[in-house]
Amino acid sequence: MPIVRILPSSSAAHAEVAFAYDREIVGVVRAMRTSRWLPRQKRWRLERTALDALLAELDRHGITVDLRPLQPPPLQAVFSDFDSYRSRSAAATRSSGVTMDG
Repeated sequence: MPIVRILPSSSAAHAEVAFAYDREIVGVVRAMRTSRWLPRQKRWRLERTALDALLAELDRHGITVDLRPLQPPPLQAVFSDFDSYRSRSAAATRSSGVTMDG
């Protein structure tokens, strides 16, 4: 089942719509009066005022919409990954015989 994501846009007056290619969804989004394809981002942009109509039409077609905002990973996970990288890097340096002293 295809999932459509509604994302914030660089413009407060617009929202962006992202989904894996599906002919039916393209038809629904393209039919919205204010829709515009953004080829670089591979997303559609439309005016926020058209969102209710879009959501109703997607629901009528039985298409799932994900309204959760994209969130960056928790800071703890970022630091955990960094610490893991730093430990592996230090171990690789020690095993190669290279010192980090000037």
